[in-house]
Amino acid sequence: MEQKPVKLLKGAEVFEADLVCGALEQEGILYFRKERGPGAMYCGGVMMGADVYVSQEDVEAATEIMEGLLKAELLPKEE
Repeated sequence: MEQKPVKLLKGAEVFEADLVCGALEQEGILYFRKERGPGAMYCGGVMMGADVYVSQEDVEAATEIMEGLLKAELLPKEE
C-alpha cells in the first residue's frame, strides 16, 4: 500500500527549512522539500518559502524533532 507524504512544515523561511531538514537527515528520517513560487524566487529575490514532507510512519518522530528545535528556540514560534 502506497503512503501519501504528510506536510510537516508549511511555507517556512529557507533557514527554518534548512534547520528542520538537517535535523531530520541527522536522525535518518527521509523527507521531501518543495520550494514555493516560480523557481523559489519572485520579484527580484523575495523568497516564497518551502514545504517539508515526511512519510506517515515518520510523522511522530519528525514532530518530536521540530518540537525540540522550538524548545531550543532555533525555530520561531508561530503566532
